[in-house]
Amino acid sequence: MAAFRIILTLLWLTALIRIALTDLKTLQIPDRWNLILAVAGILSSFVNMDRGPAEQVAGAFIISLPMLITDLVIPGGFGGGDIKLMAAAGLFLGWKKEVLAALLAFSAAGLFAVYLLLTGKAGRKDCFAFGPFLCGGLAFSALAGDRVVMWYMSHLLY
Repeated sequence: MAAFRIILTLLWLTALIRIALTDLKTLQIPDRWNLILAVAGILSSFVNMDRGPAEQVAGAFIISLPMLITDLVIPGGFGGGDIKLMAAAGLFLGWKKEVLAALLAFSAAGLFAVYLLLTGKAGRKDCFAFGPFLCGGLAFSALAGDRVVMWYMSHLLY
């Protein structure tokens, strides 16, 4: 089972790399890559990856649903691929690591946007690929998220 878990994680991380590179080049995230993430998330529930089905389902909605609502209220606020990416990835990560991934992605993308604005490389109406930031946060969260969440929770309770 450990070998299957490693292979599944490597497949998932490979899909994230493809998504990030494709989004950088085209500003689009193909559904087939999000589908691979979702299937990996569903399969992960069979190899005991330290989370139950309820946590996985919550992970699919905890970030993607607010992103979808934001996009409905502010058209163009998020791309559909970004929303589907977070839903599919949440099935693999579970809700705690999904929240960490989003926090990292939004922080990094926000700093990048400030840099673009301050240097005049972009204006307020310009857009950039958000997928690579999401993929970076997701990858970090998949590899080190348990330790970060445990550290945070231990400090939150004191």
